[in-house]
Amino acid sequence: MADTSDTESSPQKKKVPTWVWIVAGVLVFGLILQSCGGDTPAEEEDTDATSESEAVVEDEAPPVEPEEPVVPSSFATMEELKAAIENELGTETNMGLPRELVVELDETDGWLNIRFVMNENLTSNLTLAGAWREIGLVFDLARKADFVKELTVQTSFPLINNLGEELGPQPVVTVYFDADVYPRINRDNLPGDRLGDAATSVAIHPAFR
Repeated sequence: MADTSDTESSPQKKKVPTWVWIVAGVLVFGLILQSCGGDTPAEEEDTDATSESEAVVEDEAPPVEPEEPVVPSSFATMEELKAAIENELGTETNMGLPRELVVELDETDGWLNIRFVMNENLTSNLTLAGAWREIGLVFDLARKADFVKELTVQTSFPLINNLGEELGPQPVVTVYFDADVYPRINRDNLPGDRLGDAATSVAIHPAFR
């Protein structure tokens, strides 16, 4: 007769399910990756994107503001004076018309003649005030040239005759400073249209009176 006492008294071993081992393996693998400091794909993409954006910012140079041209304290030649006047007035008026700037010097007596098309304004009075302002600008530049002894400045403006015909730019303000008056004028005390009070002669078109 077989001895069954040992078989009945000893407990039976329970088999661990396979899924428990799989879960445990995944957890252990995850801990190993975390301890090694590995980045997830999403983190790697964020890092790359940040690096690229920083590189773009570093490559972009700050905007360079255009420097204002420095006006010399004096002009030794007519070429320098004319260039300064052209720079001050620009190549076109606010109407889109060419300035038609003419700068001529009579070297025998130092008489400088300047002609140009002036800017437009809302009313004839304001346009006339603008003409005096531009005359003052070119006057101040001419005073920086010792070879200028007397000065004439003439501004032009597009006019329409009594028939409604467009005449194009016509002389509207002509101011002359002779050799006696020109060097004595103190611009600090003669702003704007006060230049006309000191001029040797002034001619203003009737449409702007």
